[in-house]
Amino acid sequence: MNKSKKMALHALFATVLAGLFPAAFAAESWQANRAYQKGETVSHDGEDWQARWWSYGEAPGAEWGPWQSAHAARRGMATVAGGSFMMGATIENGFNYPNETPVHPVTLSSYQIGKTEVTFADYDRYTRATGRTPASSLDIGQVEMGRGQNPVINVTWFDAIKYINWLNQQHGWPRAYDETTGALLDSAGQPTRDVGKVFGYRLPTEAEWEYAARERGRDIVNAWGNGSPLVNGKPTANVADASFMAYFGELAAGFTPWPDYDDGHPRLAPVGSYPANALGVYDLSGNVWEWTNDGERTFTAEAQHNPLGPVDSPVRILRGASWDNTFDMHLTDRAPGAPTFSNPSIGFRLARSLPAGAAAR
Repeated sequence: MNKSKKMALHALFATVLAGLFPAAFAAESWQANRAYQKGETVSHDGEDWQARWWSYGEAPGAEWGPWQSAHAARRGMATVAGGSFMMGATIENGFNYPNETPVHPVTLSSYQIGKTEVTFADYDRYTRATGRTPASSLDIGQVEMGRGQNPVINVTWFDAIKYINWLNQQHGWPRAYDETTGALLDSAGQPTRDVGKVFGYRLPTEAEWEYAARERGRDIVNAWGNGSPLVNGKPTANVADASFMAYFGELAAGFTPWPDYDDGHPRLAPVGSYPANALGVYDLSGNVWEWTNDGERTFTAEAQHNPLGPVDSPVRILRGASWDNTFDMHLTDRAPGAPTFSNPSIGFRLARSLPAGAAAR
């Protein structure tokens, strides 16, 4: 199946009438006699908590204890220490595309990446403040997908950079993008090919996105690892699964979902609904495809340092797959889309260069 067909798969289900949604994934209750690993989420006294480190017998709620509010933990930016990794299809899985090779070494400076995708709540503040038309939360068949903490969808690449410019201005920072050409801008407002000279928020480069999804270089197929997204008996990503099939019924006939897997969300899931990776970043595989900064770069075997795709490319690269993708998904998939294109499975997350000399934690 080619990429345009794969990304348009939701159109096959567009005539579905609104119905009952399966229950959302819920954290299990905290248990005093169980050990918890860093990143695990529990429910206690009506609130969700995430473990900061290994914990046993310590109940959530103490201000400086091993638990933090899961909601607070899921927002903000994760700092990613720079380093080198092998970029591209390091694992051949039978579903790779030609633009994923050759594999090549890439070195990145330290940076920050959004822990979650930008939500409807985030984006709606922008459209209310600017008078712009809100992003649609409807599928192609005018079926409501939900707003609030769901990732914003139906946004073009140009929509994303306009939001980012507005967000930077709210902080008193300069624009990151020329909204006509799409070029990155330095702090003086001049076009630049050096992301380190961009002050404030921007989109992650394609290399930054993959480095974060790989947890700084792990040799894995998807952000949760290899094989099924069911890890230790728990769902780890929002993908096409049993709930997807149950929701779409006959319209999904002939579609093969992830086997023996149910993430509890037939379509969009609120950001941060599943465990973060080791960097504290959520939903890098599944939920929505994510716009990256880059035009499509032709891979070569040559080593790269902070690579950027061509700004004059007719496309921008999407990464990560979405709620309607199945076992052919893989984090090295480089889906090209026109920067004016949008659909109900496309969103984005933020990134930011660290100031020169700043140390990544």
